[in-house]
Amino acid sequence: MSVLLASASTTHPNGSPLLLAVDSPPAAQPSPSLPAQWFWGLLAIGFVLAGWLAYRVVARALSARPVAPAPPPRAAAQTPTVSPPTTIPLPAPPSPPARPAGSAPVSSLGKADIHRQRANQRLKKGDYQDAIQDLDQALALAPDQGVLYFERGLAYRRLHDYSRAIEDLTQAIRLAPDLAEAYYNRGLIRFKVKDYRRAVDDFSYALQLKPEFAEAYFNRNLARRKLGNYEGALADYQAALKLNPNYAYIHKEVTSRAEVTADDFYERGLVKAEKGNYAAALEEFDQALRMNPELAM
Repeated sequence: MSVLLASASTTHPNGSPLLLAVDSPPAAQPSPSLPAQWFWGLLAIGFVLAGWLAYRVVARALSARPVAPAPPPRAAAQTPTVSPPTTIPLPAPPSPPARPAGSAPVSSLGKADIHRQRANQRLKKGDYQDAIQDLDQALALAPDQGVLYFERGLAYRRLHDYSRAIEDLTQAIRLAPDLAEAYYNRGLIRFKVKDYRRAVDDFSYALQLKPEFAEAYFNRNLARRKLGNYEGALADYQAALKLNPNYAYIHKEVTSRAEVTADDFYERGLVKAEKGNYAAALEEFDQALRMNPELAM
């Protein structure tokens, strides 16, 4: 605080005394009260406690972390060894496509064909048992060849082993369903064992695959006669005769062996008469009478 004092020794040039500003000493500040001291003390203690608690939390968190193992002591320097490069295995080559039914590797087919050719020569000579042995060896090399089962079935048929023949011909049809001759020969066997209905089915399958199969028409004609289907039999006989005129002679041979009875001719004559073909009907009736004269009585 400044105080103005008049100095007697110092006068203004106009003769008036000068006023001097003299700073007075500062007034004494009042000391803080007791409650304020307590406040600041507690605040300081609070900061200390907060710092200690923070330290404990950090220390506990650090102690919970896994301690990395100490690195192993470094070995003495050695000359590095160069290991051979790792060989990466190549992926397996793709599998060859599945072979269709009726095929086999060329090498197996070649060996099987040797046995097959020898079996065919033996079949021509009538040596059916040895032919079967050759076909057995061929099938061991190429078991998915339907034609081998077909030829072995023919050999069994020649030996009158009809059950094995049908079994082989059926397997041939499974492996080669477009083999008309397999159906036809199975039909012949079924006709032989008097299974006429299934024989007709086999001849019909053969004709679906081979429409100009004259033999199938002729033998279906015989089977249909056995079943009493004379109209169907006549149609088959005419179809066979159209494809092969020699069946007129074969028909007479079959008749002479009595595989077709007099009743068959009689029934066939009735069918022709119903259709108005009286001349043909008379021929059938005449044939029936030649075979069985008692029909005229």
